[in-house]
Amino acid sequence: SLSGPQPASRGGGQRSSQPDISPHAPEPSHQRPRAPVFIGLLVVALLVAAGGAFYAYTSLTTPDRSTPRASVTGYFHALSAQDYGAAWRYHADSRNNPNSQAAFIQSLQADDASYGVVHSADVTQVAMTTPSQAIVTASVLRGDSKAPMTYTLQLTQYDGSVWLIVTIGNQ
Repeated sequence: SLSGPQPASRGGGQRSSQPDISPHAPEPSHQRPRAPVFIGLLVVALLVAAGGAFYAYTSLTTPDRSTPRASVTGYFHALSAQDYGAAWRYHADSRNNPNSQAAFIQSLQADDASYGVVHSADVTQVAMTTPSQAIVTASVLRGDSKAPMTYTLQLTQYDGSVWLIVTIGNQ
């Protein structure tokens, strides 16, 4: 057994489990816990972020085919990203002949091998031949040389709002 001075105990040898309360110590506050408020704000922030992410995702993945210019711009943007599936969604065969998708994509890949990847495209002219048909001319830079190529695309309006490419030719 160890001998030596033992700490003095209060109150007749029993230790008090009560803390010392000084007359100048602040009283403990009885506030409501803030955790539910913070959790609520966190949930709202996450919902807003998820909504924004969903909107951004759908905006970026849903092709804009509302005008002939938008369809052609989106088509060449998809080609520059080598996203052949997205490029396919701008073509009329994506509606009229879905079984031709593989051949269409192989054709795009062959064009990239022959001419190089699309770097940029600028729509230079949009001519409405009828209210539901248009011819669009675009200057496209492809490959390492980035030599401009002129493309002529014919588009048709489907369902009164969606413009799809019917034919594509380059000079």
